[in-house]
Amino acid sequence: MVKSYADIKSDEYDAFVVGSDQVWRPRFFSNIEDAFLAFASDWDVKRVAYAASFGTDQLEYEYQQLEQCSALLKKFDGVSVRELGAVHMCSEWFDYENAVHVLDPVMLLDAERYREFADASEEQLAKGKILTYILDRSAHKMSVVEFIKRVSSKEVHDVSVRAYDKALTVSERVVPPLENWLSGFAQADMVVTDSFHGCVLSIMMHKPFVVVENPYRGMSRIKSLLDMFGLDQRLVHGIDPEDDGEFFLSEPDWDDVEAVLSEKRAVSKEFLVENLK
Repeated sequence: MVKSYADIKSDEYDAFVVGSDQVWRPRFFSNIEDAFLAFASDWDVKRVAYAASFGTDQLEYEYQQLEQCSALLKKFDGVSVRELGAVHMCSEWFDYENAVHVLDPVMLLDAERYREFADASEEQLAKGKILTYILDRSAHKMSVVEFIKRVSSKEVHDVSVRAYDKALTVSERVVPPLENWLSGFAQADMVVTDSFHGCVLSIMMHKPFVVVENPYRGMSRIKSLLDMFGLDQRLVHGIDPEDDGEFFLSEPDWDDVEAVLSEKRAVSKEFLVENLK
């Protein structure tokens, strides 16, 4: 395991792939220049960014960071980004005109691969229920959960991970096995989440879902994902008390979703093959 960039030697690798989730967001990546391969700036290697994400459409770079990262980005052999708006951001902020829009890497695999992991779980706790996966809990988000619970007449199964919440007991902070988390998405009737990857798994598992806005984690990535699949109405800022919830309980046109997914998956894989061959 590499614990420091200093442990990586120039003759050990032929290529580096940078990505994905908010890897180019300074608030979440200390020494942001290293996310643009600053530690290997003069090495003779291939440099590829796959589905790199800024996480936001707002500039969060200081001027010196922007200057250095822009110079580093121009050394890349291929650049792809996860959000459509990030193509424009590369052009406007970093003076890089050739960024390609691709899928989040989780979506490169067929859903059946994830169901194989889900089937390995002995838990059957989400079957026929509403799955909730909330990264940042609030009264507002829980009111959305309660609304969906009421209009659907279904029980709730929560798979939210709150490992850093010191108000909880130790047993409540234990992160469950990945198989149990995936089985929740595979078994549930629908999903309520504030997470980008909660949306990704809902789409791949063909689950009706509601995503509650979460500005702290970055909204551009969620909006870009939903727009790609024509699911932008699944994003809610609040609930109208007179809403009957019928739209959120309804099934999206999964045939249309799969057609888009197939097309974007082909583009994404071609980018990797062409830039790493």
